[in-house]
Amino acid sequence: MARFRFGSLFVLVLLSGAASVGHADGATVTSSTTITAIPLEDVPMESDSVSANLSAISSDLASDRALRPIKQDLPLITQEINTRSEITSRLLSASPSLERLKRLEAGWHAIEHNFDAWQRTIARRIGQLDKYAASLKQLADTWDLTLQSAQLPGTPPTVLENVAQVDSSIHQTQESLEKERHATLVIQGSLTRVDAQVDREIDRVNRAYDDALDHLFKRDSPPIWKTAQGSGQAPVLPHQGRLSMGIQAKGLHAYALRQAHKFLIHAVILLGLVLILYWMRAHFHVVAASAMEQFPSAVKIVEAPIASAVILSLVAGFGLYHEAPRLLWAIWGAAALLPTTFLVRRLIARPLHPLIYALVFFYALDQIRDVVATIPLVSRLLFSVEMLAGAIFLAWFLRQGRAGALMLLPSWLANALRLLPVFMGLASLGDLVGFVNLATLMGNAILQSAYLAVVLYTLLQVVEGLLDFAFTVGPLSRLSVVTHKRELLRQRTLNVLTVISWAAWVLYGLNLLSARDFLFDAAERSLAFTFTLGTFSITLGHILSFGLTLWAAILISRFLRFVLDEDVYPRLHLGAGLPYAVSTLLHYMILMFGFFLAIAALGFDMTKMTILAGAFGVGVGFGTQNIVNNFVSGLILLFERPIKVGDAIQVGDAAGVVRKIGIRATTILTTTGSLVVIPNGSLISGNVTNLSVK
Repeated sequence: MARFRFGSLFVLVLLSGAASVGHADGATVTSSTTITAIPLEDVPMESDSVSANLSAISSDLASDRALRPIKQDLPLITQEINTRSEITSRLLSASPSLERLKRLEAGWHAIEHNFDAWQRTIARRIGQLDKYAASLKQLADTWDLTLQSAQLPGTPPTVLENVAQVDSSIHQTQESLEKERHATLVIQGSLTRVDAQVDREIDRVNRAYDDALDHLFKRDSPPIWKTAQGSGQAPVLPHQGRLSMGIQAKGLHAYALRQAHKFLIHAVILLGLVLILYWMRAHFHVVAASAMEQFPSAVKIVEAPIASAVILSLVAGFGLYHEAPRLLWAIWGAAALLPTTFLVRRLIARPLHPLIYALVFFYALDQIRDVVATIPLVSRLLFSVEMLAGAIFLAWFLRQGRAGALMLLPSWLANALRLLPVFMGLASLGDLVGFVNLATLMGNAILQSAYLAVVLYTLLQVVEGLLDFAFTVGPLSRLSVVTHKRELLRQRTLNVLTVISWAAWVLYGLNLLSARDFLFDAAERSLAFTFTLGTFSITLGHILSFGLTLWAAILISRFLRFVLDEDVYPRLHLGAGLPYAVSTLLHYMILMFGFFLAIAALGFDMTKMTILAGAFGVGVGFGTQNIVNNFVSGLILLFERPIKVGDAIQVGDAAGVVRKIGIRATTILTTTGSLVVIPNGSLISGNVTNLSVK
């Protein structure tokens, strides 16, 4: 029976291919294949096969595995989008800051990305249903003719009943298929409408952003005292606040139902980090007691496992909730506030603690201001108070005996703190008189860049502590490269992480000032600048890619040779000079591979390398044979090893110890202390005396 089912499936596929495929807009399917009735003697075999295929199609229609997630999430995301649309309308009417408009746009784009994936899934599903429809149409026509022929006199009743049953099953499957196709088209239509709504919201936000950017240095709102007098908002502020919070709570509820699995993943990450850090704390004093004074940051981190785990999990969760509503980010910020403060207090000097307490206070005000952003008057009042309080606090901090704490900070940061009260005072004044966009741009850039600096500093300290702990326990502590070069590895790793943190902070600050896109566009235009020489043209971007690729190849070569020298060769029993030969050959191979990659990054057509190879061969024949001879001779010295680094040799009048076998020549150190460079070709073709004792 399995053979018959497979044969019928093959026939079904052939029939669907022979038929002209129906379109998603409901066009009729026509057949170019001649329909013939099934011989009555073949009815039992074909009926079993067709029944199995109909069962497979019905099972596929019933399972609906592809569209079930969309059917479940579409109502929730529609509710969430409606809530976001209402919040967006309220925010746009409240003259939001450039930074808030950027966040609005990013949230809408994240939702739009989901719709793109859903649209592709639905399109594939409709295509599959169309194939089923074409195949079932062929089967229905065939079995309709078979039923007509079976109704002639002389047909056994059992055969007639079998044909009628199969024909009825085919038509029932067609009806189910048509219902499923109709339901899928309805979902596609709903998704298209919601997608169009998202596009409209993105256009609204973009227009508001462009308008705010054009009027950045102009008064965009009336003075705050006129707003308070003329708006009539004071009596209804509590109602507006409850309405705003209710709308945002509905959006967060819909998002939580739709993304429940992400919250579960985040909880698992948090639990895993807590367990790991508790394990580290339990084992640190036993395994690394001698290193506690050497690595104080590790001690401070493992002694606060829950706070460290919360910070690490929140950083890891940024990729999970990229499309989360504003209220969730406010809750997220509140959740990160206490552990970050707790850790930072342990990591910085006591005179700087007031700065941390002030940032905590301002961050709490920011979260309140973000939630009530749909109420213009309240949002502006909070911002003015926040900026004025910040200016007063910094002036107090700098004057009231705590100025000595600035000696603990880098000079550029201390100078920046002296300027901040002026900028924060100007931001408060600008908001009061009606320069809302400019004031919020300045104030948000100051505060949020400070928040990110604290978070990045704390995160670096946590990573440094984890790195110190990892270097004191296995398996890293058992590596020779860690034992001998621990401080070098630690410092290089921290340097890389510091550079990454600085880059992230600078990019974030440029984004807060709405200058990142402008600078990126300017850099892109500069890199696209083309130099033309005859038919050859090259851009600055290609030159930069060429240099970066070569630099990366050199770094990779240095790192691999470092690991080989420190941790691989000491564990192997290799002959004298063989490690040097392997490292040198590996260096040449990586550089050559990197050079070809750099040529490709330069925009050079690699298919033209055959022409260059021919030209290179001609050049070798006319003038570079000595260079190639020395290069090949160097490879022979490295592989055959008639002489090795460290051997005492005599070549003609020169005698000494081999110091280096290079790509072109070998260097020996004579007894007089001078270095003699001998071409590799001379060592291969001439007489060389190896004086080393074997």
